[in-house]
Amino acid sequence: MRTFGNIIWHFPFLGFLQSLVYVIGGAFWCITIIGIPLGMGLFQLSLFTLAPFSKRLVSRHELEMITGEKQEDLIKGWFLIVRILYFPLGLLMAIATIFIIIAQFISIIGIPCGIVQAKALATIFNPVNKKCVPLAIAEEIERRKANNVLNKYEKQIPVQPLATTVPNNNTNEIKETKTKTEPILTCPQCHKEMAEDWELCPYCGYNPKEEEKKKQEKDNLRFAPPQYRNVPNS
Repeated sequence: MRTFGNIIWHFPFLGFLQSLVYVIGGAFWCITIIGIPLGMGLFQLSLFTLAPFSKRLVSRHELEMITGEKQEDLIKGWFLIVRILYFPLGLLMAIATIFIIIAQFISIIGIPCGIVQAKALATIFNPVNKKCVPLAIAEEIERRKANNVLNKYEKQIPVQPLATTVPNNNTNEIKETKTKTEPILTCPQCHKEMAEDWELCPYCGYNPKEEEKKKQEKDNLRFAPPQYRNVPNS
C-alpha cells in the first residue's frame, strides 16, 4: 500500500518535481553559507518527497533517542539563530501550504497530495535540524516518547505506604466476622446456643460428654449377652 501511494505521488501527481524544487532551494541556501542549516533541512525534505509514504521527517532532538549523538553547542547556537531569522518566512510558507492542503482535499482527486503536504507542513515551517528517516525509525521514536511520558506520569503518582496498624473499627469488624464464621452448637435439652468447646450447657447443666458416655453404655448393653442386659441395681 505504501509503495502504491509513492507511485501515485509521482505518477500522475509529479511529486518528483516538488522534490527537485526543494533540492534547488536547499542548494541556494547552502551557497549563502549562513543559511546552511536551512539548506540541509530542505535536502531532507527533498528526500522525504521522493517516498512520502515510506519515510518520515523527525527533529534531530527526537533522533538522539535512537542514535545518542549530541550536537555541539556552537552549532546548536548557530542553528537556533537561523531558525529565529527564518521564522517570518517559514510562517508565511506554512500558511500558504495550509491553504494548498485545504484546496487539494476539497478537489477530492488531490487528496494524496494533500496528505503529503500535511506530513511536510512542520518541516516547511521549520526545516532546521530535520531528518528524513524510515517509517520504522519514526515509529520507534514515538514508542520511546510514549514510554518517557508514562515514566514521568508514574513518578508523579505518590506511593501509598503499607499500613502497619489496623483501625479499631476494622478490628471489630474482623472479630465479628470471625465470631460469625465459628461453628455454633445448640443444646439438645434447652435448645440454646452453646460453644463447641463448652463441657456443659450453662443454662440447663446438660453435659454432652456425659450423655455421650450413657449412650455408649446403652449401645454396649444392646450387643452384650442376654444375662448382662438386665442387671438389677444393688
